[in-house]
Amino acid sequence: MARLGDTGRMVVGEDDRGGIVFESAFHDLAGVDARLRQGAPEELLEGRYAVLRVEQQHDLFWPVPSIGHPGTPRLFEGGRFHHPDGKARFHAMRLPNLAGADRRLRLMTIRSEGQFNTVVYEEEDIYRGQDRRDVILINPDDMQRLGLTPDRVVTVRSAAGELRRRVVRPYDIRPGNAAMYYPEANVLVPRDVDPRSKTPAFKSVLVEVVPS
Repeated sequence: MARLGDTGRMVVGEDDRGGIVFESAFHDLAGVDARLRQGAPEELLEGRYAVLRVEQQHDLFWPVPSIGHPGTPRLFEGGRFHHPDGKARFHAMRLPNLAGADRRLRLMTIRSEGQFNTVVYEEEDIYRGQDRRDVILINPDDMQRLGLTPDRVVTVRSAAGELRRRVVRPYDIRPGNAAMYYPEANVLVPRDVDPRSKTPAFKSVLVEVVPS
């Protein structure tokens, strides 16, 4: 990766294969300009333009679709919304009962601290105090209700598939819910999406936890 400085501001640069990366260091705007203009693709020049705007005016908001673009303005800047009185409108929504029942829990898939998207760099998750990834995190009350003990080996099943030899761990999660790491737990996630937002079911999968 080509480092452009060391003061901790963000700039767009190139990696050794010519790809576009974000680098969190630079201090010489003229040097950045010269570096990026040596055969740099348009995307890099747009990034360089954005960096200059941030450095000089402190007011640029992404996205910046082209060189010279003023940047996307902040939504509702100044605290006014698109109503005659300038105030926002809030609506109370009735939430469905999403808790599991019987031996079922509502599963969410999560990332660990040592993970970027689907790339896992280490087994430990210091955010949640876990030393392994083949776990299902369950509220202690649910563990008692299901007759499960810490480190009990279980099978987790959903309508889409199952994962065997998972380890139960108590965790401070709302009763009726559970959490597992993805991409390992993706086999449990159906192809369902929310009918309105089209959001996948990664945070709302009914699963059954069965002792192995």
